[in-house]
Amino acid sequence: MLKFKFLEEKDTHIEKTGPKELLWFVALWALGFVTITIVGAIIKLFLRT
Repeated sequence: MLKFKFLEEKDTHIEKTGPKELLWFVALWALGFVTITIVGAIIKLFLRT
């Protein structure tokens, strides 16, 4: 009975992960990538001079 309840909870959790959560994940990943790229470019600029 407990195992079934655990699996049931897991299934509802998977259902909750929809396009909205996926969009947040992609947006935050892209934001992090852009931030690292900009910081890298700034560091390169300062090291050149």
